Amino acid sequence: MNNEPTKTPGTESPELLAALTALRNGDFSVRLSVGGVAGTEQAETTLVFNELTEMLSVYASEVRRVSRETGTNGRFGAQAEVDGVRGEWQTTLREFNGMVGNL
Repeated sequence: MNNEPTKTPGTESPELLAALTALRNGDFSVRLSVGGVAGTEQAETTLVFNELTEMLSVYASEVRRVSRETGTNGRFGAQAEVDGVRGEWQTTLREFNGMVGNL
């Protein structure tokens, strides 16, 4: 019996692994090169990855901006705004803004 994990086609990408590692390490500037045929799983994976890293970059930038305005500059009432966030990202942003609003 073979105990080797089943490999999904298209998942053996050194570029994807390097990009995921960079993202895990906090590098939100990393992007995958757009290639392949539109509508393929590889093209969709690239698109979703690049959208995720862009959203994380904007999210982090907004949290830093609000922290700076509130903590450093003493301007209360600042709110982080990130378009298109859903799910836990939206919940976390709402909680962050609530915390800042309660200061």
